[in-house]
This record gives sequence, C-alpha cells and structure tokens, in this order.
Amino acid sequence: MLGTINPYWQNIVDGFYIGGNATKYTTAQKLGIVDSGWTTLSGPKTQIEFILSYITQGMTYTKSSTTGSYFFSCSKYLASLPSIFVRLGGYWIEIQGKDYGIVNSGDTCTFLIGINEDFWALGMTAMRGYYVTFDIANDRVGFAPQNDSTKAAIVNDPATSSTETPLTLPSTTTTTNTKPTSSLPEWAIITISVCAGVIAVVVAVLVALELIPEDSADTYDDNYYGDLRSQKRTRDFIRCSLLNDCQESKETAIQTLAASMGDEINGYAVNLLLDAYDSLIELATSTAMLQ
Repeated sequence: MLGTINPYWQNIVDGFYIGGNATKYTTAQKLGIVDSGWTTLSGPKTQIEFILSYITQGMTYTKSSTTGSYFFSCSKYLASLPSIFVRLGGYWIEIQGKDYGIVNSGDTCTFLIGINEDFWALGMTAMRGYYVTFDIANDRVGFAPQNDSTKAAIVNDPATSSTETPLTLPSTTTTTNTKPTSSLPEWAIITISVCAGVIAVVVAVLVALELIPEDSADTYDDNYYGDLRSQKRTRDFIRCSLLNDCQESKETAIQTLAASMGDEINGYAVNLLLDAYDSLIELATSTAMLQ
C-alpha cells in the first residue's frame, strides 16, 4: 500500500536519490500526494532546487527570470537525463528523464518539475511507465512497472534514520580545459614566447632611439639632448646585437657608452639594451637545451 485517501491519495515522502548516485538523501517527512490531475513532479523548494542543480551539471541552458523554467537542447541532453527516485511510503518511485524532460518547441526542451513548499506531488510525470491502481474499496494505491517499461521494480526500502542527509552535489567528471592545446612541441612554444618578449623590448628601445635626432652635436644644445654620439652607439649596438655581427664585445660597448653617457635618456636606453642582450643570450641557451 502506497497511499490512502484523506482527502488525496497520499503518504509520506522522506527521501530521494538521482540516477546511479549511491547517496540516498533522507529528507524531513512531507506529505506526498498521487494525483493524475497534477502534471509535474513537485516538491519542497530546497530539495527541488538541489535536484535541478544536480541534473543540469555540465549542461548549457537558459533559465526564465519570471517562471524559473529551464530550457535546453533536446538533441544534446534529453536522452541522457538521469532518473529521479522519490521514496513514497517506504517505496522508491522512479521518474525517468523521458518522463520529466519534454519538448517545448523545436529542439528546445524543458522540465516538468515544480516547487511546492509544503508537500510533494507525484503527478502524471511520476506516473508514466507505471500501472497505477486507485483502490477505493481498500483505501490504497498501487504502482507496478508497465510490461514495456524499463523502470526498476518497486522496492520497499523504508528510511532507517530520521536524520536528514546533507545535500551536497557530487564532483563532476567533466573538466574545463583552461590551457590552450597546441600541436607544437613545448620547446618551440617556450622559444616563441621568449622571442616575443625580447622583440617587444628591443622594438620599444629602437622606437625611443629613432625619435632622437642623429644630427651633429653642434646643431643642438648639449644640455637638452645629451651626448648624441652615445645615443648613436647605443642604437648601433642594439642593431648589431640583433644581427649578431657586433665588432666589439658587450663589456667593451658598455664601457664606451658609460664613458660618454651623460643624460637619463641614454642611461635608460642602455639598461633596456643590456636586458635585451641578456635575454637574447638566454634564449639561445634555452633553445639549445630544449632541442
């Protein structure tokens, strides 16, 4: 016996579980009615919101801001919706995905699941795939899977404790790949990244230096432009470093520039130059090691 008339066909609902999840959630006892005039599977807000969060994990959907209804692709998700099991009077009633997931229009589907704060309602959504008998003479209602149904047999499994089970979503097996994939080997990716950084630094220095005139020092006020010869040496050394045809070593170039340099622009440029030079050497060494 799953229910009695008073005034509905009713019994106590005190648990549920979803799909193949091993966790059977014990809930506070609520009245559960079996009503063929009711369309949806409905229940208390906390449990229903948890069920909806559970079954929509990994899904792409839209949710109505007015009705709270979920809308999703039928072709992508309808066939894989998990069963929901509700314990009514100590017996597990199965509501399959094809029972509560229906076509709204075209390839858009929605759920026949709703919220009732004070009771559970097992409407036509929960009765699909079952033979349901309302035995008025004996004040009882019975469920049995239809012959062509894939629903599990009705199992008597009363709660062994009144303690409510915490509603915790299981960890999903799907992961989001936040690292771009590439067919290039790792050494090539590192090489490209380092090259991009070095080129950005060198280009910035070249642009800055190109903005400084190369005319003779006699044409300008030395206090304003600084030593133009040191600027030209800096520019030339950057270019020969990139082309790997410098006629003097790094140390010699630094000493020459330091001796002739007298303004902040040159000092800043030489610092950038040395960083770029060291990066080029590091790049060559790293690439050789990775290869």
